[in-house]
Amino acid sequence: MPILGSQNRVRNDLFVSGPINKNLTFAIGGFFRTSNGVRDPGFTANKGGQIRGNLKFTSDDETLNVIL
Repeated sequence: MPILGSQNRVRNDLFVSGPINKNLTFAIGGFFRTSNGVRDPGFTANKGGQIRGNLKFTSDDETLNVIL
Protein backbone atom coordinates (compact mmCIF):
# COMPACT_ATOMS: atom_id res chain seq x y z
CA MET A 1 0.00 0.00 0.00
CA PRO A 2 1.46 3.39 -0.89
CA ILE A 3 2.25 5.95 1.75
CA LEU A 4 0.42 9.19 0.98
CA GLY A 5 1.63 12.48 2.38
CA SER A 6 0.71 16.11 2.23
CA GLN A 7 1.41 18.15 -0.92
CA ASN A 8 0.90 15.13 -3.29
CA ARG A 9 3.77 13.05 -1.89
CA VAL A 10 3.61 9.30 -2.56
CA ARG A 11 6.06 6.53 -1.62
CA ASN A 12 5.87 2.76 -2.20
CA ASP A 13 8.15 0.30 -0.41
CA LEU A 14 8.70 -3.40 -1.16
CA PHE A 15 10.78 -6.12 0.53
CA VAL A 16 10.79 -9.85 -0.24
CA SER A 17 13.16 -12.54 1.03
CA GLY A 18 13.34 -16.29 1.40
CA PRO A 19 15.15 -19.49 0.55
CA ILE A 20 15.81 -20.60 -3.03
CA ASN A 21 17.19 -23.97 -1.94
CA LYS A 22 18.90 -25.36 1.19
CA ASN A 23 22.16 -23.45 0.50
CA LEU A 24 20.94 -20.28 -1.24
CA THR A 25 18.76 -17.44 0.09
CA PHE A 26 17.76 -14.11 -1.42
CA ALA A 27 16.51 -10.71 -0.36
CA ILE A 28 15.34 -7.87 -2.58
CA GLY A 29 13.79 -4.56 -1.67
CA GLY A 30 13.45 -0.96 -2.60
CA PHE A 31 11.22 2.06 -2.89
CA PHE A 32 9.73 4.45 -5.43
CA ARG A 33 8.64 7.99 -4.64
CA THR A 34 7.10 10.95 -6.40
CA SER A 35 6.56 14.47 -5.14
CA ASN A 36 6.06 18.01 -6.38
CA GLY A 37 8.07 19.41 -3.48
CA VAL A 38 7.04 22.04 -0.97
CA ARG A 39 6.15 24.58 -3.67
CA ASP A 40 4.59 23.23 -6.87
CA PRO A 41 7.02 24.02 -9.73
CA GLY A 42 4.51 22.85 -12.37
CA PHE A 43 6.28 19.51 -12.94
CA THR A 44 7.20 16.45 -10.87
CA ALA A 45 10.25 17.62 -8.94
CA ASN A 46 11.15 14.35 -7.23
CA LYS A 47 10.52 11.07 -9.03
CA GLY A 48 12.60 7.93 -8.63
CA GLY A 49 13.71 5.28 -6.25
CA GLN A 50 16.17 2.58 -5.37
CA ILE A 51 16.35 -1.21 -5.58
CA ARG A 52 18.81 -3.49 -3.78
CA GLY A 53 19.32 -7.21 -3.68
CA ASN A 54 21.31 -9.80 -1.80
CA LEU A 55 22.20 -13.44 -2.49
CA LYS A 56 23.73 -15.59 0.24
CA PHE A 57 25.27 -19.00 -0.36
CA THR A 58 26.20 -21.13 2.64
CA SER A 59 27.88 -24.52 2.79
CA ASP A 60 29.30 -26.54 5.68
CA ASP A 61 32.43 -24.41 6.02
CA GLU A 62 31.96 -21.35 3.75
CA THR A 63 29.62 -18.40 3.27
CA LEU A 64 29.44 -16.19 0.18
CA ASN A 65 27.32 -13.03 0.28
CA VAL A 66 26.73 -11.09 -2.97
CA ILE A 67 25.15 -7.65 -2.80
CA LEU A 68 23.48 -6.46 -5.98
